[in-house]
Order: sequence, then structure tokens, then C-alpha cells
Amino acid sequence: MDDDIIISLLEKRRPEGLDALVEKYNRLSCSVALSVLGVAHMQDALECVNDAFYDVWKSFGRYDGNKSSLKGWVALVTRRRAIDALRRISHIKCVSLSDFPEDILISDVCPEDTVTIHEEAGRLSTFIAN
Repeated sequence: MDDDIIISLLEKRRPEGLDALVEKYNRLSCSVALSVLGVAHMQDALECVNDAFYDVWKSFGRYDGNKSSLKGWVALVTRRRAIDALRRISHIKCVSLSDFPEDILISDVCPEDTVTIHEEAGRLSTFIAN
């Protein structure tokens, strides 16, 4: 369906306009969300796509065709949703030192010994592989 027809339907608040918008720009919206969030966050990306189309539907009265194409506007709304999700995901993954047992944080092994152990393990792995 042509963008002008979709815009007309959305201006009239007709649900078939939203259906046509989703059908036409779903792949674009998914690729934008995945480019921001990455494939590891597929579920979050799909949620962003759904939220973006809802945002477009809800705020379509603010769409200005002179400033942006419909395609560009959908991509922008999706990108903003994905960035918000990325911030939320990044915030959740922060850990505190209190999350670790005390015996892990306090060790008798000095950092130089740890490096030496890892170097020797690497050499041993190379020797075995050859």
C-alpha cells in the first residue's frame, strides 16, 4: 500500500492504516531495533518494534510529512525505543561488589602470580595442542 494512503488512514484513526503500516515497515523496524540491541536481545527488539508502532499510532497527529517521510519517522521512533531499551538493559546488568562472596574478593594470591599462572596455562595449552 502506498504511504499516502497509509497516512490518510492513520489521520482518520482507521485501524487498517496501522495494519498496513506494520505490514509495510515491520522488517525495517525490526532491523533498526536489532542494529541497536543486537541479536542477543531478540525479545527486547521485538518488544521495541511493537512499542514503536503503538507510539506511531498514538502520536500520529504530530507527524509532519514535510519534515520526514513515513519510513524515516517509523525508523526514528523505533530507534528511540531501542535506545531506551538498551539503557534499561545496561542498567540491569550492573553488579555490585556485595553480590560476590567475600572470599572471592579477598585473596592471598598476588596479581603477579595470577598473571604467571595464566601465562603458564597458555604455554601448556599450546604444547598440548601441538
